[in-house]
Amino acid sequence: MNIARYIVTICQVTDSDCVGTSNANARTDRMYTFTQLIPRTSYNISIRADSQDSTFTTFAGSFSTPISVETAAPQG
Repeated sequence: MNIARYIVTICQVTDSDCVGTSNANARTDRMYTFTQLIPRTSYNISIRADSQDSTFTTFAGSFSTPISVETAAPQG
């Protein structure tokens, strides 16, 4: 099976409101930028891989254990 894409989610820690989900192509996308995040806010980020076999049947992996990050204060 080949990994076809990565799915990345970002959710606020305080209320689990997921503010973004990406569908990154595993062959071409090496990074993804989430926009419109709130300054000084904690978020959990998780990732999972989706793969395909030779018949193009998709198999979804489990989401990773979330990592917690906090956005910086606005500059200026």
